[in-house]
Amino acid sequence: MELREENIISQPKKSSFTVTELNLSELKCLSKSLAKNCTLTSLHLSFICIGDEGTKSLSKSLKTNSTLTELHLEDCKIQNQGLIYISELLQSNFTLLILNLRRNNVGDEGSKYISKIISSSHTLTTLFLGNNNIGNEGARKISKALKTNTNLKSLYLEYNYITCKGIKCISQALSINPSLTLLSISDNSLGDEGVKCISEILEL
Repeated sequence: MELREENIISQPKKSSFTVTELNLSELKCLSKSLAKNCTLTSLHLSFICIGDEGTKSLSKSLKTNSTLTELHLEDCKIQNQGLIYISELLQSNFTLLILNLRRNNVGDEGSKYISKIISSSHTLTTLFLGNNNIGNEGARKISKALKTNTNLKSLYLEYNYITCKGIKCISQALSINPSLTLLSISDNSLGDEGVKCISEILEL
């Protein structure tokens, strides 16, 4: 079925919407409808190559959406500029609670924009960042935002390249602001010293 604006708006009882294939023109159509939709709470666009241009269109429309609480953008080929658009979105959006950015190859460079996303959000409680090639420098940048954000409760950093050094940065952030209640760091290169740091986090 071709994705049209009326197909989305005409489903007033639909609270979750999953798309598996989408081109840029269809994404713009979807974005336009999201600005008007007042019932959708969960949007799944994972594994679709929307890129930065698609993220720009989507973020612009969601600035005025007041119902969406979950946005899943796993493996959407979002780069640094796209992350900037998302951080700008979160400055204006007061309903988004869950953001999934797994598998977008954020890396250490992109982590500074992840830090902006965390700092910009008024409501975000859960952030998925697994499989993003984030190393110690990325962990350090993210930790800066964790020192001041009291809304974020769950942070997923599994399958990255964080070692003891990065964990120490996170530990220091949580000693200042212990609001985070769930930290997933499985399948990183922690080592014995990293495990010790985790133990210290648990004692906070």
